[in-house]
Amino acid sequence: MKILKSHWPIILMLAAFVYCIYEWLVGASEDTGGVIAFYIVGFGIILPLCSLILSAWYGYRLRSGKKWLIAIACVTPCIIMTIICGDYKFWENWGMELLSVIAGCVGMLIGSSIWKIKNKEDC
Repeated sequence: MKILKSHWPIILMLAAFVYCIYEWLVGASEDTGGVIAFYIVGFGIILPLCSLILSAWYGYRLRSGKKWLIAIACVTPCIIMTIICGDYKFWENWGMELLSVIAGCVGMLIGSSIWKIKNKEDC
């Protein structure tokens, strides 16, 4: 239970990723409106929001300088989703991946800032 309590943002990101895969495979790939809605909701809202939450959590919890790799790793679900959607040139769709990276970096800044403010008040 302690592992689940410590790493719940990874489970949240995995659940969002599975939801996006499910939405794409079930109905979004059939018509143009579904594809547009999927790209806006999946790549524009769900995955960046989960990246923000995940990075803020680990920005607060981790003290190593390597924690910034988590913000960069938040792009991995977007790259995999781009490949699943049938576009194997994920480097041409950098705008969709960029939202998750920006959200990951902002979340890391937020989490690190909260930790610094909290520890400054304790002194």
